[in-house]
Amino acid sequence: MIVEILKDYHLPTTKLTRDNKPYTVQKAFVYLGGAFPQEIEIRVESAAHAYSVGKYTVAVESFQVNQYRKLELNNYRMRLDPLSNSSSKVS
Repeated sequence: MIVEILKDYHLPTTKLTRDNKPYTVQKAFVYLGGAFPQEIEIRVESAAHAYSVGKYTVAVESFQVNQYRKLELNNYRMRLDPLSNSSSKVS
């Protein structure tokens, strides 16, 4: 699975939970085999931990087994591994 952070979409933004607690997200695009990539949001620890422009794969530690023994993606701990020599910080 390839996830891409695109230029002009790479800057993180802050959102609020229902309890008005801030969290940081970053836009990305995932290639799922269709004609066009799908836009997604990735939670990041802070703006300083945002991913730079480039292509990534989903790190194995981003997956977990739920209470029904089904494999799922952990939305709160999703990590990306670069496909190339790109840095993990915003430029």
